[in-house]
Amino acid sequence: MPTYKDSFSTEKYVNIQMTEKTLARLIKESNIHATDIHPLDQTSKVFVWKSCLDHCFSEGLPG
Repeated sequence: MPTYKDSFSTEKYVNIQMTEKTLARLIKESNIHATDIHPLDQTSKVFVWKSCLDHCFSEGLPG
């Protein structure tokens, strides 16, 4: 399977697969952030948004 490569970057990308549960745990534990994730389909995108929002609301708003 070819690796996605941004034509403006020399970075190499890795395609991985993980369960929703694992991704939600990584977000909750702040081991991965939304800006690190680039969902490749709409279903995954919605899940990432929801997981990030759930994490933000569980942490409470600053202030």
